[in-house]
Amino acid sequence: MKTKRCLSLMLSLTLAVSLVTPAMAAEETPPMAGPSAEEIVPLPAEPVTWRNLRRDDIWNRMEEEYNATHQAEYEAFDANAWFDEMDYYWWSREEYMEIFGLDEEGFKAEMWSEYISAAVYDQVMEAYNTQLLALFEEAFPGELEALDTNELLAQKGYLDPMTAYMEEYGLESPEAVRENLLTGYIEHRREAANRHDQAEAYRTADPESWANFDADAYFAQEWSYWTKEEFMTGWRDLWTEEEFVECLYVEYMESLTWNNWSYEEYPLTLVVNGFDYDAELTAVDGVTYASPEVVNAILGTHYTDELVPLRPAAVAEGWDVVWNQYTNEVALLNRELLLKGIYVDDETLASVDEVDEWGYEGMGQKMLGLMGELEGNVIYQDFSKFDEMVTRVLSTAKWEPGQSYRTTQTMDITLTAFNSLDGDKDYTFTIKADAVARDNVIDLTVSVNAVELLDLLGQPALDQLAMEMPKINYQNLKTLLTGCKAEVILNGDEGKLYWNVPLLALFDDTVSENTWFAADLSGMGQEDEGLSILESVLADREWDTAALLYEMLLDSSENDYWGAGSAYSDYAMARVMANLLVGGDAVTERNGALTWKLDAQRLGDWMTMVNPYEETAVDSLFRELEVTVSVDRNGKQTASAVVRPDMDAIAAQSFYWMDAGETALLSWVLNLFDFRFTAEASGTADRSTGAAEFHWKNQFKLEMTTDSSRRAVKEEPRTVPPAGAELVEM
Repeated sequence: MKTKRCLSLMLSLTLAVSLVTPAMAAEETPPMAGPSAEEIVPLPAEPVTWRNLRRDDIWNRMEEEYNATHQAEYEAFDANAWFDEMDYYWWSREEYMEIFGLDEEGFKAEMWSEYISAAVYDQVMEAYNTQLLALFEEAFPGELEALDTNELLAQKGYLDPMTAYMEEYGLESPEAVRENLLTGYIEHRREAANRHDQAEAYRTADPESWANFDADAYFAQEWSYWTKEEFMTGWRDLWTEEEFVECLYVEYMESLTWNNWSYEEYPLTLVVNGFDYDAELTAVDGVTYASPEVVNAILGTHYTDELVPLRPAAVAEGWDVVWNQYTNEVALLNRELLLKGIYVDDETLASVDEVDEWGYEGMGQKMLGLMGELEGNVIYQDFSKFDEMVTRVLSTAKWEPGQSYRTTQTMDITLTAFNSLDGDKDYTFTIKADAVARDNVIDLTVSVNAVELLDLLGQPALDQLAMEMPKINYQNLKTLLTGCKAEVILNGDEGKLYWNVPLLALFDDTVSENTWFAADLSGMGQEDEGLSILESVLADREWDTAALLYEMLLDSSENDYWGAGSAYSDYAMARVMANLLVGGDAVTERNGALTWKLDAQRLGDWMTMVNPYEETAVDSLFRELEVTVSVDRNGKQTASAVVRPDMDAIAAQSFYWMDAGETALLSWVLNLFDFRFTAEASGTADRSTGAAEFHWKNQFKLEMTTDSSRRAVKEEPRTVPPAGAELVEM
């Protein structure tokens, strides 16, 4: 249970892709006696109306007509020239043909089809609009004629109606604007009519649902982050109250249908270590049974009973068993094996070097090697050194439940503005942070002395500030910036966050220096065992990466909407990413000190796994890249970092279809942002110092030194704002 609560700290990003594509097979049926003449008479086509007119039908007909009447043009058609003109293709002609399995004639036919589609576009739009307007006029004589063009424009929010609308839609005349607006009006009417039919069907089937439905209450519950006007005009294009009510009613009824859907209608299936297992299961009174042959094959047991209860049999062998209610799957997980690595079935291993129909290779031996050490069907990964490294840090934290700790940190910052004309100039400011924490409550005060930053602003900017802050003069502003302060109280026990920034009073007349804002952070309170997230990490003083990831797998196997297989894909990817960053040789030991290192090579391996089809030499994109963190046996930590990208190399590899001039221009622009970052720090959980520098070439240099300390204290953190505070609920 403790490890589950640590996941939000451990995994800020889990990359996973799970695609489920149903396969359909058509069975051949034996020949039957031919139908009678009456049976082969086609049903009459549905009459075309303004409700069912489809643009695609017109498009298909015009493409067919164009193709039939332009065969001579097809013979002379230059497919290569058309392909080059369509610059949205990122493949070469040869790559395109290989990926889509086209020969020369097939390639020409493909390009011809796209050429036709573009050639008839204007005709299709004109024919569709003309027919739609005619059909609507036939159904509702005089309605379109009575519509005012300016009112339609104003309804869409155009303040300078005709000109703005013509510019946005590329229209050349008021007549074209009106036709466009009327077409949009009809399509809106069609959508509203379809929605009305849906609502009517729901009302007929369940009159009580309509009688008890409160659209405004439902909107407040489900769409509280929109105003009603924003929802109607900017999100759903609803013009009347009736449309608003029916829109929400249909949404409400569809949500009921979805929520009442039961996957128990699907057959009960078995997933073993993330992969589907072909076995027949039987469920009786909530207990799942399988044949002894199936159970023995999976668990290595020797049952002889007619049917074996699956859960107790698996648990007895050290396996975990969960049921996914969404996909009606029973998932068996070999805890001992999966704590060591990733199970891979034979089919996946066999596809490592295969090439699919799109020309993409399987994961490949290189990627397989990046995942860990393969033995049989298991990819083993070793996080032991990283776990020991984190455990050393935790063991020195001395965070005891019920004890208050005060942490103070001072950051002295110097900004050097480069100026080749008037001479470089330094600006300094100081940030001080003071936090008192106890269990699930943190009381933080941050103060800043930033008065020198005013010198960065020219007189016009200061004049503008004076206009926007009439309450104070320039001298008062300097005084305020000398002691600018912000206070934050995070009360995790009650799930509340409070903050106060007196400087806001200068910008908002409704805020005073004594105004505290409050936000409800439900779910952040203590959990069933009475331990906060931080406490649950520190209680054992022992870190276990594999156990954290496995707890994630257990939880998601039961609750993943797409099933246990999808949950296992997420788990496997999370382990792979963890292995690339902190597993194997990412942590080394020397003279008792453990050191984690990130360089361009390791970052490149990580990016290869994220996007295996993009071959980029990451090490060539940096002039410098190295981040290291070391922890000795006593828990003392040292860290250093240096990062400087190679802007010319980035420009050369970012857009490979650019010509030399465009690449040179991009290099020049990127070099305007050339920078170098360095940092170093050392200390323990109770006392540390550090220094960092950010150097933006030809612009400025930012230098920062930090000093941090922590000690046990008797005072308790504030849990609510001070008495007399003006509280504003957010």
